[in-house]
Amino acid sequence: MSSRTELIKIIPAFTQEDVQTYAHISGDHSLIHTDHAAALDAGFQGVVVHGMFAAATVENEISGLFTPPPFVTASSCSFQSPVYTGCDLELSIKIQQTTQGVTCTYVLNEVEGETVIRGKVDLQTPAGSIRLSQGDDWHA
Repeated sequence: MSSRTELIKIIPAFTQEDVQTYAHISGDHSLIHTDHAAALDAGFQGVVVHGMFAAATVENEISGLFTPPPFVTASSCSFQSPVYTGCDLELSIKIQQTTQGVTCTYVLNEVEGETVIRGKVDLQTPAGSIRLSQGDDWHA
């Protein structure tokens, strides 16, 4: 892996079933996440995906790029706009090698263009070495 790599991946839309499952697991049954009419009444364009669900999905996608499987040593993100069910997303990441592993900065956009999340994830492997093993669904 070069010292800096940039990759892009399309992430399929979250479904209402995905959000319902996450609501059950997290205990967050806020109506903006579970009821389309309530989300519209609250001023949203539709059902809103839980922010931490979207962020965790991004971290999972990024972690899956590497072998051996890394662990997250630091993570931060800022939510720019709601993530809605039914909208495909584009994940753009910049990977920077560090002395401890890699730092991945990312932007998650709706395929239509609006930025929904910006963040950074630091990854490290127990062995101290990390290799990029991108799948066919990522492209530069």
